Amino acid sequence: MTGPYGRWIPDYRDGGLHPFPVDGKRPCVTSWAGRRPSAATTEKWARAFPTANLGLPTKRERLAVLDADDAEAV
Repeated sequence: MTGPYGRWIPDYRDGGLHPFPVDGKRPCVTSWAGRRPSAATTEKWARAFPTANLGLPTKRERLAVLDADDAEAV
């Protein structure tokens, strides 16, 4: 588990969030939106997608995201 997803899922889960693996801006799995995956499922995904980044289901987790793409936007 070398990618951000594998490294960070335990911390996010400890914080009550349930991330899913993404490649670019596309989810690597199709079952991320309808449920909160178990720890076993997130570990399975981390092994299956070792370089994945992590995504969060913002609506389900009730999160707002600010996306600053460059220094001027910040």
